Amino acid sequence: MRKLFSALFILGLILSLTSCKDKLPSMSAKVDGIQKNFIFRSTTLGDVPALGEGFLIIATTGSDSTHGEYLALLVRGADKGSYDLNVALSNGKYQCEALYRKSSDDSTTYIGKTGTITITDINKRKHKVSGTFNMTMVNKLLNTDQISISDGQFTNLFYAKIDATLPSNVFNP
Repeated sequence: MRKLFSALFILGLILSLTSCKDKLPSMSAKVDGIQKNFIFRSTTLGDVPALGEGFLIIATTGSDSTHGEYLALLVRGADKGSYDLNVALSNGKYQCEALYRKSSDDSTTYIGKTGTITITDINKRKHKVSGTFNMTMVNKLLNTDQISISDGQFTNLFYAKIDATLPSNVFNP
């Protein structure tokens, strides 16, 4: 009887683990062809109604975080769709921005030059977001030093929801 109970318990455990519909949260990309897995992620999805603007911010540390590796993505939008690094909105801001730092040395900081961040899924009930990104980035100190970030993806990242309600007279005090 004890063996039967143990076998049923193990079978139930295996079925419950393999029947999960959602993938675990993850984020990865190739940086100049080298696969990177970003381990710590802080994700925020928000809306600023007074400015008519939503936003998504993803900040991460890389697998080599002890040396200061860091990636940040900012999307000026909170809906599914593609956002381009080099396309300006009507307010003069870009649709999205990116920052990558190889190490804690500020001279290894790169900013997005061209590319796309695509939000492929937003589950507002479960507070999860997924998408892809690819971009060319340029060193902020040396315009000739570029890197490529390809095959970027973020899957089921949990996000904190922020709604920034501004006073109605914020622009006309």
